[in-house]
Amino acid sequence: MESLYISKVEVKARTLAVSLLDSLKEEIERLLVDLTALERNCEILQARFLDQEQAYVRETGVLTVNGILLYDSKDVDQIYNKTIAEKQESIYQTISQQILGELGTKLFDLYTFDSLRLKDLFGRILNRSLDEFVGSGQMQISTARKFLEEYPTVEQQEAQIKTIFEKSEPFLRFSQEQARLGWEDRAEKRQTIVGIQGGNKPTDPAVSVILPMIRKTSTLTDKDIRPLGDSHHIYFVQEIGAFPLRLIEGMDRMRTVYRSVSQSDKNPLHTHQDYRQFQDHMPATQAEIQAKQNLILAKVFELVVEEENSITKYSEVRFHYQDKITGLKKTQVLGNDWQEAEEYLVSDHNRRVREILEDALQSVGHKAVTKAEKQGMYQKLMAHLRELEKTLSGGKDNPNYRKQEIAIEDYVKTYSLFIPAETISASVQKSAELPKTSPANSITSEQLDSNLEKFTKLAETCYRRGNPSETQVQMLEHFRQKYGISQVNADQIIAKFSCGHSQQQALYEYGLMYRAFLESNTEIDFEQQTQLLELQEELGLTNKQVATIEANIQEELGLTEVR
Repeated sequence: MESLYISKVEVKARTLAVSLLDSLKEEIERLLVDLTALERNCEILQARFLDQEQAYVRETGVLTVNGILLYDSKDVDQIYNKTIAEKQESIYQTISQQILGELGTKLFDLYTFDSLRLKDLFGRILNRSLDEFVGSGQMQISTARKFLEEYPTVEQQEAQIKTIFEKSEPFLRFSQEQARLGWEDRAEKRQTIVGIQGGNKPTDPAVSVILPMIRKTSTLTDKDIRPLGDSHHIYFVQEIGAFPLRLIEGMDRMRTVYRSVSQSDKNPLHTHQDYRQFQDHMPATQAEIQAKQNLILAKVFELVVEEENSITKYSEVRFHYQDKITGLKKTQVLGNDWQEAEEYLVSDHNRRVREILEDALQSVGHKAVTKAEKQGMYQKLMAHLRELEKTLSGGKDNPNYRKQEIAIEDYVKTYSLFIPAETISASVQKSAELPKTSPANSITSEQLDSNLEKFTKLAETCYRRGNPSETQVQMLEHFRQKYGISQVNADQIIAKFSCGHSQQQALYEYGLMYRAFLESNTEIDFEQQTQLLELQEELGLTNKQVATIEANIQEELGLTEVR
């Protein structure tokens, strides 16, 4: 009987043991999962501290781009060992107990922390660990003293300070061409300061040694040297503020690229979405102003018209012209409206069309030779302005009216289209009173040669300083009639001297840009050389002319060959 009960007890014990072992196994597996989570969180914390160490100690080498780094990782290790020494175990325990107490948690419960709580824990540990170094005598490091130790000679010290001062200049460079156009360049917009411990009244002997070098190797005065409550740094700062964006060098080229993209096939770029709401911050160049004025004049003379496309049934702004080489009548679509036509013409990629339009307008202006023709063209332009005044909102006060008035005014001055009424009446009366010239009174060939020589001298004097005044043109016309010179011969003589002026203007314009580049940097970089080549091509100058201009300017500035 006893053995029976023992057997039953053993069976029951085994059954209970199996159940107990299963429960223990489940609990161990759960604890292992928690332990794995704890290890993962600890590894995350460790990785963050290593990354922070990398940022604080090793990655500070990037400061050498525009500054001097006067310590390395060995200095940090030395300060750490001297500060912590043999107290690290007790410090670790103290910091751990304090932080766990603040959080109200146990060490093993860290496995439950999510990313936000881990971030908070990381900050607490970092700040509490840094407190151990605050006030430590090992942290009282003088940057000035380390600078003097790193560069022992005066020559090295002055050279390094000069380099640092130059590197503290703003990264943005100003375009000298845009700067010459003017802006509110006030002194208060520029700031150049040095921040150093103690300022002009230092307590550190090393700072007292460095201050005279700073004043010597820079343009700083005592008011530019400011006190800094930090012995670990010396700051050099140069700033320029409140300036127009057009001053930034290369902005004009960025605008050219922007325009090219905006006029290309439609694409998802922002350049095709409401870009017109932004005002162009770059002042228009003379070429762009002329292109806009030419469009206005071409519209008046019906060289550019708005027509309907017979296929799409949409309106288009078209430019009709005759090809000089083939004689074919051609049509160039400038855009869907007049605004797009203007943008098309100002683009550098459409320079050829712009030049063809300008030649067409010059041809129209040159056709008006007699006073009656000039007067007829003048009346047509004035009629356009009167019609514009009636149709535009605000009349003459409308900005669009003023733009068109300026374009027409320049055209009238260029081709001397305005002739006073008294001049016309006097000319008509004088021609009526002149007796008819008989063949017997015709000019001999010797007299004609003499008169041509006289007229040539007058034309040269008249066009010597550019386009003559209206009075000078009228006097030149008077002597043409007096000397019996045909209009064709007179036009050939005048064209010779007016082209000479254009050539001189082109030489002057190229020389002006080349001089500006040399005065700003004493050497021509790649971008400037590209601009010079583009200008040479635009002005139609030969390589020999360009070489002569550059050699003369270099000689004037006392420079050797910089190419």
